[in-house]
Amino acid sequence: MKKMICLIAVVLLSGIAYAGDPYNYAGQWNSWSYVTKNAYLTGLSDGIIYGGSQIHSKYTGTNVLDTKSKEFKKLEKAFQETTLYFENDALIKVIDELYEDSSNCFIPFHETAVIARDKLKGKSIEESLRKARQMAIELHEFIEKQTGHVGARFTGVLEDYYPWYLEPSGILPKKDAAEAIYNVFRNPLTHDLGLDVKQHSKGLVVKVKRLKTSTRGGKDRGLPEKTIESLEDGTTRPKMSATVTATPQKKVLLVEGLYWGIRVMIERLTADKVRMLAADKFLAKF
Repeated sequence: MKKMICLIAVVLLSGIAYAGDPYNYAGQWNSWSYVTKNAYLTGLSDGIIYGGSQIHSKYTGTNVLDTKSKEFKKLEKAFQETTLYFENDALIKVIDELYEDSSNCFIPFHETAVIARDKLKGKSIEESLRKARQMAIELHEFIEKQTGHVGARFTGVLEDYYPWYLEPSGILPKKDAAEAIYNVFRNPLTHDLGLDVKQHSKGLVVKVKRLKTSTRGGKDRGLPEKTIESLEDGTTRPKMSATVTATPQKKVLLVEGLYWGIRVMIERLTADKVRMLAADKFLAKF
């Protein structure tokens, strides 16, 4: 379940530099408490390690714990190059210092964390900072030219690739559901500390719902492992309510529905050869 929550958080938070003005990562970082900063870095480290091990296992068929395998040294080297390596306390101190420089304010958290790690290793970071600053601005300018209006790219991907056709019948039209995810659920979370300052919900009750099971004693508990596996690996949508449901009084987002749908969306998006070729061409600039 922890993997599921982490992925959903990544999906919701990804793209925060792509709407409106360039996102001020420094301002957000400086507003966080030590506990939040520590939690972010722990999640980032876990994600790097878990993602690397899964890619290794999937594409080599080799158990990552088999230190005698031919691929293990390659994996070990890759981990050394990508993992954060140092304790969170040391990283937080350096990231705090980096974000004191206003020219670094648009550099995403994960890139700043890697640069902080390199500084702790004694490496020169000037070139890395220069490239990160340049990429942050150029990426923002490129997406602004492509979107036409704030959020168009975000909702466009949801409309085109999210598996709405597998949702239960009678759901919101995909355009309305995508806009609800963007305006009602995502933006207040990532930009406004959970407040709907632009009043997209227009007085509605907004809820984020989780599936749950009950014990014989009536106490709520998490999902069985089999159910979690069906969310992570299944090709058939598990039996559950729609990702977004709405009534005149409220809008509800189902966490497990969003998780499964985003996973399928990413699979469909990365299978779009035309889209991927365009992305390769763009990213080759950096």
